[in-house]
Amino acid sequence: GVFTLQIVDAKTQAPLPARVYLQANSGEWHFLKGAGAQTYSKITWINTRSEEHHTCLLTGEGTAELPPGNYHITVERGPEYLPATQSFEMTTADAALSVPLQRLCNLQERGWYSGETHIHRSIEEMRTIALAEDLHVTFPLTFWETRAGEPALQGNKNIPGIPPEELIVLDDTHVIWSRNTEYEIFTVGPKTHTLGALFLLNHRQVFTRGVPPWTPVIEQARAEGGLFDLDKLDWPFAMVL
Repeated sequence: GVFTLQIVDAKTQAPLPARVYLQANSGEWHFLKGAGAQTYSKITWINTRSEEHHTCLLTGEGTAELPPGNYHITVERGPEYLPATQSFEMTTADAALSVPLQRLCNLQERGWYSGETHIHRSIEEMRTIALAEDLHVTFPLTFWETRAGEPALQGNKNIPGIPPEELIVLDDTHVIWSRNTEYEIFTVGPKTHTLGALFLLNHRQVFTRGVPPWTPVIEQARAEGGLFDLDKLDWPFAMVL
């Protein structure tokens, strides 16, 4: 049968974008379809017990074709809403479920806005994810270079294409800045040599130089109104900087 899910705010009954986990009691994961829906399903190569399987729903509505059986569903929307979990049974007939999310707090009303600086997802995916996770300001790392001396413009893990130099406005309180860079050095020439990771956020021009040295790219970011952030502070070069 066809399973239809609707996610709403418990107080206003307005539809809410959200992240959804849908699993059969037998252990099989399922994913929903819907306008702008983004599916994520990965198992970490270094530890196969670490896995993540979910769908982000842009409109708060989605459908899935499910075989008969028992299922449980968990819905989340960032840290300002309480997660909701429900169980249901599918037969050969269609079924529908409405899941209300209870708001825990509203920090935006107090002048606080949520954000994320370490994102390896495309701009198109972020148009759904930022709303489903209720992230007001996001900086997806569209440029990602892991080789010493190579320019971020030709990063070996870049998101394809060069994003526009503009603020992407999803609504009145959710925006994306699309030009951000991570230098995460794992190799120096042919040798494996882990140095560390540096984020350059909110810059305008694309970086055409490699690292090290680090000072030129930091100075360029600052001149353009950007910021830099260190990742993995126990890595060797973080201590040097």
